[in-house]
Amino acid sequence: MDTFFRFFYEFIAIFFSGIESIGKGFWKGLTQMFNFKTYKSVLSGYKDNFNGAEWILVGLSIAVLVIIVISIILLIFFMIRKLISYNRKNLNQDDLLDEINNLNTQVDKLMKEKNEIMAMKVSQLGLKPGEEELLEGSEEADGEEVDTSDSRFPKLSRLDIEFKEYKVKKYANNFTLAELAENFRCFTASQLKLYYDISILRSFIA
Repeated sequence: MDTFFRFFYEFIAIFFSGIESIGKGFWKGLTQMFNFKTYKSVLSGYKDNFNGAEWILVGLSIAVLVIIVISIILLIFFMIRKLISYNRKNLNQDDLLDEINNLNTQVDKLMKEKNEIMAMKVSQLGLKPGEEELLEGSEEADGEEVDTSDSRFPKLSRLDIEFKEYKVKKYANNFTLAELAENFRCFTASQLKLYYDISILRSFIA
């Protein structure tokens, strides 16, 4: 067993020594880039030999170097900020999907409760199974002066009276389901200032 442990130590040490070399090399390169003492010593060694035109070029060289360093720092900063915002966006989308699932669960629960209440009312009134629609029609007609007592289907008779003068509305329904989701996304962005991902809206519509 001791032989195996020695083998495993030497075998796995190759991998971790490589990681250590990468870390040391990165840190060494970073410190070399910002070693201002070395820059100063090189400039001090040549400053007595520069003429007027060469000093202008020296100034330009220093300016270019400063611009490169600032550009690298800004690039790293924006990359980190973009990564953080991307992760935050994904978290928000996950929260929206969870909220949609919770709403669907609540709707199913309410429908079950409604059916249970209707079943209780049917049993109390002594109606036969399948006559719940008569009960619903009588409840919806409460408080309205619509006489459907002589009809076998009071709910349907009430709808006939209510929509007697109804005119069919013409809708611009010549669009696909994908276009519906995209149009709704544009509407929420332009009017409600809500910027949803298209996958969220597709799940909502589904």
